[in-house]
This record gives sequence, structure tokens and C-alpha cells, in this order.
Amino acid sequence: MSTTATLVQLAAELTLFVVAVAGAGLSIRAGLLGLDRAARMLLVAGFLVLAAVAFGVGSLTIDRTEAPVALAAVRCAGSSIVALGALRWAGSRVGRPTLLGGLVALAVAAVVEARGIDVLGDGVGAEPLVLVAGVVIGAALVVAGRHTIPGRIGTSVAGVLLAVVLLVSFSVSAVISRTVEDEALRRYGDRAEAEAAAALAEAELSLQEATLVAAGLTGGRGADLALLGDPESPAAARDAARGRVAAAVGELAEGLAIEAPIVVVAPDGVPVVVEPADLASATALSLAGDPVVLEALEVEGPRQGVSAVGAEAYALAAVPTRATDGDTGPGAVVVARPLDDAFLQGRIASDSEPLGLAIVTREEVAATSGSGGPPAAAVVRRARAAIDVGVGDGDFDDGRAVVARVVAAADAPPQLALVLSAPSERVGRTREDLYRSLFLVAMLAGLVGIALSVLLGERIGGGIRALTAAASRIREGDLTARAAVEREDELGELSSTFDAMAVSLHHLTDDLREAATEEGRLRARLESVFSGVTEAVVAADAEHRVTDLNRAAAELLGLADADDAVGRPLEQVVDLVGGDGAPLSLAPPEGAPRVVAGHLRPGDDGAEPVPVLGTVASLGGGAGGARSGVVVVLRDIRREQALEAAKQDFLATIGHELRTPLTPIKGYAGLLRRRPPSADQARSWADGITAGVDRLEQMVDRLVTFAAVTAGAGTAGPAHEEVDVAVLVDAVARDWRARLGDEREVVVDVPDGLPPIRADEAQVRLALGELVDNAARFSTGGEPVVLRAELVDDASAVALVVADGGGPAAAALDGLVGVFQQGEAAATRSRDGLGLGLALTDRVARAHGGRLEIATSPAGTIVSILVPVVTAHEREPS
Repeated sequence: MSTTATLVQLAAELTLFVVAVAGAGLSIRAGLLGLDRAARMLLVAGFLVLAAVAFGVGSLTIDRTEAPVALAAVRCAGSSIVALGALRWAGSRVGRPTLLGGLVALAVAAVVEARGIDVLGDGVGAEPLVLVAGVVIGAALVVAGRHTIPGRIGTSVAGVLLAVVLLVSFSVSAVISRTVEDEALRRYGDRAEAEAAAALAEAELSLQEATLVAAGLTGGRGADLALLGDPESPAAARDAARGRVAAAVGELAEGLAIEAPIVVVAPDGVPVVVEPADLASATALSLAGDPVVLEALEVEGPRQGVSAVGAEAYALAAVPTRATDGDTGPGAVVVARPLDDAFLQGRIASDSEPLGLAIVTREEVAATSGSGGPPAAAVVRRARAAIDVGVGDGDFDDGRAVVARVVAAADAPPQLALVLSAPSERVGRTREDLYRSLFLVAMLAGLVGIALSVLLGERIGGGIRALTAAASRIREGDLTARAAVEREDELGELSSTFDAMAVSLHHLTDDLREAATEEGRLRARLESVFSGVTEAVVAADAEHRVTDLNRAAAELLGLADADDAVGRPLEQVVDLVGGDGAPLSLAPPEGAPRVVAGHLRPGDDGAEPVPVLGTVASLGGGAGGARSGVVVVLRDIRREQALEAAKQDFLATIGHELRTPLTPIKGYAGLLRRRPPSADQARSWADGITAGVDRLEQMVDRLVTFAAVTAGAGTAGPAHEEVDVAVLVDAVARDWRARLGDEREVVVDVPDGLPPIRADEAQVRLALGELVDNAARFSTGGEPVVLRAELVDDASAVALVVADGGGPAAAALDGLVGVFQQGEAAATRSRDGLGLGLALTDRVARAHGGRLEIATSPAGTIVSILVPVVTAHEREPS
């Protein structure tokens, strides 16, 4: 059975089992599904038959392929019994036709199963129909049980439990199936690797034999070899020499028991002697022209490898011959051991498992052995794929595990692949054993869940029925009705509350009517006060006592509870003063609303006054149209004032920073205009002008980068690429060592093996430079500035860390992440800078999906930029 078929069968039978058990449980209770005892017994019996069959098939105790007709007959019998019981149905009108529809679907599934029809292919037969039937029958039970609390709770919990169990079962099944198959492919892949190595080992034997033959010819026929290598020698002499060499090769082959073909190759790559003599001339020519032989002739040294010669495969070696005087001879000796059927048969002769081996070229099967296996075309296709990429793969094909491994030396392009195939029955048996255990566990979980849901439903349902009966009596006018549910849980508390409500209800009926009238009047007034108002609103009556205020007003006025202000004088609650400290009048204006601007004096000593802007308006609704009160609307303008102050600070900072580099530029330019400088002065003035321009460029770069990062924060733009952390840190360190000179040492600590990060390298380098700049300028101890990188605990990001040991002054960095924030005022500060360093670093970190972390102590400051690493999934080719 295929993996897909087994998974669908597991889901179908588990669903039908849980639904059938739930149906039997609901049928036992009187009046829920069956109108009388006989109908309930039929329903219970039919559902139990369906549950038993589902258990047998789902646990693989019953093989549906061995007796499909008998299995179909039992399913149809169980469906018929349930259908007979449904004739006296007690559920809703929708429930019975739904149940009968599910039973018909189950009967159709039984017929499909008996006839062996594949509904979805891949061995998936009647399982989808069984799953549909189980879902439809379950829907009928849900509809039938929803008119009672126990039935509703039981069916709902059972449905949710079934969905969870199915989801978990499917997930676990998929993992199990993949694990079993991967383990089998790994095992067969290891065997294929061993067989490929064995084929390569044949080339080692060929090299040994070729070395022996070449040594024998050099010692006995060196002159003949020299004669064969001389194209100017007479043809007759060369023929005679060829005969003597051939005889010597034959003697050496017989003496050394070499059964593989031997070819003596001339320097031009033409075979001059072949042993055995009946070796096909095309094969001899192909062996002589093999890249292994040509390389041996070229480098004048021994070479070995495996090659495809036409439709055959050989493990061959070539050893150059030598003349008697020790000089290089006229060619090489080639020994080619065939990688044929006999070789493969010897490799699997002792295996108990029916394996199939094949050595395959790009175009055809060169040798094969063993039983079974995919068609030759499929074998060639898999082998060609392995040869093309140089790496083998594995998969399941037509009921067999098939793996391919290239057969090639490490420094040679592959020409051959070894394909191993094995039947997958063992994998199937292992998978079915695991599925059986999984089904039993899931079934047990379903039964326990159903039992608990039934108990819970009955426990809750009894108390709810008592509450329902009492509520019905109260609705009919009996205010003396009580639920009297004595329990210690929430239901018992609900019953006590309900009974107390019933006692109070009788006494409060008239009060509620009066309260309803008053509530309508108050609602109209409140809607008049608060309609469309989103600011802080305080309303007072004609005596200037607070009647209402919204939440915004309570927060602005610093009130813990808005009710505390109700009834107090308006001027006491809203203590509003002008710029000169004099109280502002909150009296209702005669005409249009009056605009007020001032400060709210805080109730707590030491708190700052709150600047506000608002209006004071009269509140109508009094007798004869007279004013009945006042409403004050206030708006906190601290944010606007802070923004204005920030703008002024920014302009002051920019002005100061621009004047600093412009001063030397202007001064040196004036000197150049007034008098010609000497060469040394020109260089010195040019250096000063260049330094000023460089500083202006750095300032512009920071502002442009800050604006770009702020505009695109949180996005990985097209400039983001894989960045080597060690290279990045080293570049920043080199830059700042050149800048700092002997003032401060820059130490780098980057471990090996850190994964790359995806980042805009220029932005990250600029951010790290800002941190090094801060460490060099704000730490006063003279200790080294440490640049290090480390992988965070969950390996999701790399922390780029700048640390110094500057002492307590380093703590000033903490809290300066805001824009244009500095430790000193713009006009009086002792250090230069725009106040963008930490703000820029923070935004660069967030733009790369990371964050900025600052840790300060008397020992120094540690500032870290956390940047996510490039995951393996991101590095896979699309």
C-alpha cells in the first residue's frame, strides 16, 4: 500500500470509528436519537458494527485487500441496521436525511472496495468515500444533539478532538513515512557508494597489472619498444619488433594471470599490440584514445580511472613504457578490467536481500545483475542525471527503492554511474507497523475525549436545566422561583447569583422603571456634552460643580478615578493659570466659546505644569433656555512644544557643525586669495581644506543615510546582500585604526565559522563606525576599543559589538537613541557631532530586521547591533 493510501485510510477509518462510537453513546440516552427502546438498540448495534470494522481496518488487523467482499458485506450490514433504527428518529428533521446520506455514501464505499476500484489512483480506493461518509454521519449527530446541552458539548468536543487527532495523526504519519523512506534511501545509498568504490578499486588492480607488464617489457623488449616508437625505422623492422613485443605481452599476461585486455599504445595514440588478439579493433582504438591513456602519455606518468567504451564500461590504467637506457619509451601499456555483468554478479552473490545493480553510461546500460529493477530507460535517465551533476540521488520508483551514485575518480569528470534498486516491501512493513501503533494511540485518545466530553456535558447540563426551569417560571411571572443548584464551581456561583437576582427582582421592578426614565434624560444630556468630542472634556453645572468628565480629562488632570472629581468646584479640578501665573476664568461665556491658553498646575509637588490650549463654552438646557452649566475642552500641547524645541536644537546643531569645517575652508581660501603660498604651505592649506570638505561629506552622508534608512525602515531593499561578518569587522577596524592613530587601540575579536548576514554593507559599516566613534570620544579611560562579533543563543542573528572600558561617563550613551540627542547642549558642548550616532545605528539595525542593545556600567559600555543571519533556506537556489 502506498504512503498516500495508508494516510487516507488512517484518516477515514479513525473518523468513522470516532463517529460510530459517539453515535452509539448518543443513542443510549433516551429521547436523543431514537424515539423508543427498539430504535435505540438498533442504532447502538449498527454503530458498534461500523466501529468494529473501522477499528479492524484502521489498525491493519484486517487487510482490506484479502477479503474485500466480506468486508463490504459487514459495512453494508452495519449501515442497514443504523438505517432501520433511524426510521424512528428523535432528532431534528435535518438530522435523519443527513444520516441516511452518510449511510448511502458508506454503502457505495463498500461496493467500490469490493470491486477493487482506485478512486484517486496510487492505490487509493474507497478510503475517500469512507472519510466523506464518516464526516456526513458526524454532521448528522451534531445536528441531532444540539438541542441538549450534553449533546451539544459532547458532539462539539468530539468534533474538535477528532479534528485535532486527525491533524496530529496526519502530521506524525507524514513525518514517520518520510523518516522511514529517508532511512531506507540512506542505507541503500551507502551500499551504492560502496559498490561505486569497488568499481573504482578495479582501476587500482589495473594499475598494478599495467605496471608489471610495462616493467617486463622495459626489461626484455626495450630495444623493440624504441624501434616501435621510431617512425623513421623500416616497416619490416617495425613489424618484426611488433611481433616480438606481442609475444612478450602474451607471456607476461599468462605468467601474471591477467585476464583483462592489454593494449600497447604508440606515442600517437594508435594501438600497436593487443592482447588478446581477438579484441575488437573498435574497442582497442577506444581504449587507446581514452582520456586516461592520453593523459599518461602527456605527463609521462601512470594514470588510472573508469571509462565508458561504447556500450561497455572499463576500469583501466595506463603506464608509460621505458627504453633500455631509461628514457621514455614509445608509448604506454593499458590494462582495462571490464565492469561487466560478471563483476556485478560477484558483488551481490552473497546478499540475502534481492538487490539489482547496474553500471550505466549516459546513453545505455553497460552491465546489470540481480533481480527486478526499473525499466532500462528509467535507469539510464537517473544515471544521466547523476553524471550531469556529479552527485547521486535516490527515490522510490514503481515499488522499488532506486539510488544512483557516480563512478569516477576525484579529479576526473564522471562517465559512469552505478544504479542500485531494491524492493520496498521492508519499508512498507515498517511503515504499516508504525501506522498501526499511531492509529491505536489516536483511537484511545478519541475514546477518552468522548468519555470526558459526555461526563462534562452531563455535569453541566443538569445544573443548566435547573436554571432554565427557574428562568422559565420567572418569565411566566413567578418571581419566587429558585434554581437552588448546590455546587462549588462557577455553575453553583451562577445559581446563587441567579437566586439573589430573583429575590431582588421583585423589589426593584418599580425602581427600574424610574431609573429607565432618568437614564434616558441623562443619556440625552451626555450625548449633547460628549458628541463629537475627542479631547479632554469637563462639564459643570450652573453652580460650577463638575458633573461629567471623560477619560482623556481624567488622564490630563492626573485623576486616578474620574468619579473623584464629580461634585467638586470646576476651578479646583481644572486649575488653569496664564503665563503670568494668574488663574484663568472658566466662567461660561455670554456668546461664542472662548479660547483659553495656559498651564494646568499639577496636584503633585515638583511636577511640571502642563501647557494646554482649549475652549470654554456655555452648556444649554436650563429652564427657559437659560445656561445650565459650562463645558471646558482642553488639548495637551506638550508634544507640539517639544517638536518645536527639537527643531530649534536641530537648527542650532546643524549651524554649529557646518561652521566647524567651513571655518578652515574659508580661512585657507582667503589666504590663497591674498598671497601665493609656498609649496609646503599649499600642501598644508590643501590638507586643511580637504579635511573640512571630508567632514562636510561625512555629515551629509550621515544625514542622507539616516533619511534613507528612516524612510525604508523594516524593509530589506535590493542593496541587501550576503556579507561576511569577519571581512566587515576587519574593514571597520582598519578604517578607525588609521583615524585614531596612537590615541586609542582598536581590538578585533571575531570567531571562525560565523554565518553570513544579509545587509547593506555600507550602512552597517557606517553604523559600526558611529559606535566606534562614540566609544573613542565619550570614554575617558584610554582603554582599547573592542570590536567583536558573536552568534546569539538561538543562532538567529549575529551581534556586532563595540565595547570600551571608559568608566562612568560611558553611561551617558544610554537613552541617547533619539534623533539629534546629545549629552550636552548644542551651544556649549565640548564634543562635536550631530547627535545622530545612536539614532542612525538604531534605525540601521531595525531596517535590517534586528535591533540595538546598550548595556552600561561603571566598567564601561557595550553596544550591540543584532542583524539576522542568512538561513539555509534563503541560500538555496530558486
